[in-house]
Amino acid sequence: MDKVYRSPINGQPLPRGKPFTSETAREAALKSNAKQAAKRSLKECLLTELAKTKETKDGRKITGLEAMCEAAVAMSLKNPKFWELIRDTIGEKPVDKMDMSHAFIGDFDIVLDGEDGD
Repeated sequence: MDKVYRSPINGQPLPRGKPFTSETAREAALKSNAKQAAKRSLKECLLTELAKTKETKDGRKITGLEAMCEAAVAMSLKNPKFWELIRDTIGEKPVDKMDMSHAFIGDFDIVLDGEDGD
């Protein structure tokens, strides 16, 4: 006899998942293979598109990757998420450029570099 598992919040019976059998494992593997094939196909399409040469409005010929970089830089002026994308892509971390000349402890401003801004 199967035990009925109940929710500790509202006491309703909890749904039971499918039992793990060789048949369910086979079904899961087929679904996973189909998802991976779709991802590979999408990746190949994107790489093909990015390798194409495009002509800009001002007559320059650039690759799709260069066009994507220019668009990300242009969008970074409007949206900080694009700036984070660029920063993370080039390998900088937010803590790498942290200003450590002052430390604020309570109400006190501690000058760490020996220069006082007053």
